[in-house]
Amino acid sequence: MCRDHPRDQGVIHIYVSGNGFLQHMVRIIVGTLLEIGEGKRKASDVPNMIAACNRSAAGPTAVSCGLMLWDLEYKKD
Repeated sequence: MCRDHPRDQGVIHIYVSGNGFLQHMVRIIVGTLLEIGEGKRKASDVPNMIAACNRSAAGPTAVSCGLMLWDLEYKKD
């Protein structure tokens, strides 16, 4: 989302939804997306990263500063 206000420049909003995550998984996703945005990787490489089942195939772990948990939803069984 691009915004015109100067205070929002350089801010990237990424929303990740899922029914479970491994430790640092979202930070790894964000690090990989940042590398794609910087042109260091191609978006078309993501399926190969996943298929490799090897952590070293993905991008770096993003720093946690600025990342936040927005919401949790639990299904009642």
